[in-house]
Amino acid sequence: MLERIVETGVIGLNKDLSSHELPNNAWTDVRNIRFEDGYLQRAPGYSKIYGAPFAEPQYLQPAASGSSRYWI
Repeated sequence: MLERIVETGVIGLNKDLSSHELPNNAWTDVRNIRFEDGYLQRAPGYSKIYGAPFAEPQYLQPAASGSSRYWI
C-alpha cells in the first residue's frame, strides 16, 4: 500500500527508537544525505584541496581545523 509522506526532512535521523515507534517522516538510517531547513539534500561529497605533492607521500595523518577535517 502506498502512503504519501510529507515534511520528510523535518524530524531527521533517529537511531534510538525502532521504526514502528517513529512517525512516518522520521528516518532510521541514511547515507550521503543532509537534513537542512526541513528538507533532505544530497551530501556534497569531497573536493580536491591540494595539488600534486612534490615528493612521494610516506604516510597520511588526519588534521582538524574548527569543524573541518583534512588528511595531511
